[in-house]
Amino acid sequence: MNNPDPWYKILQSVATSLSLILIPIIIAIIANSYQSEMTQQKINSDYIGIAIGILKEEPSAKNKEIRTWAVDIINHYSEVKIGQKAQNSLIKDTTLQVGDLLFYRSSKNDPSHIAIYAGDGQIIHASYKNNGISHEDLNRSKILKQIYEYNRR
Repeated sequence: MNNPDPWYKILQSVATSLSLILIPIIIAIIANSYQSEMTQQKINSDYIGIAIGILKEEPSAKNKEIRTWAVDIINHYSEVKIGQKAQNSLIKDTTLQVGDLLFYRSSKNDPSHIAIYAGDGQIIHASYKNNGISHEDLNRSKILKQIYEYNRR
């Protein structure tokens, strides 16, 4: 074996040349893939941050669409998804509309009374003291502090 086969030398030379060319290319491809993934994770994180900033604002009729977008963004890019009940709560328009039912309580844990929103800050409800039906300003009523929740009809 003092005189190696000429094909062996050619094959060894080609393998060395290919490894000198291919190894840096493979390393570059892996590094580029890693960098792209890291960049995408940063973008996803930024989207989630923007969405959370939007959801910190109070819900209203004017921002319902953007709040829906924010919830969709979080559910798309975050590993932790927002459940349907929480989504409804985050998107819900808190602006009262005529006919909305206001559930409130006096001292108990569960709602004990219901009023109907009549518009222009007015509510209609049956009084506690058998005085019949009352019509009053919600903002001046003690009921406002006792509202438990409200629902759209």
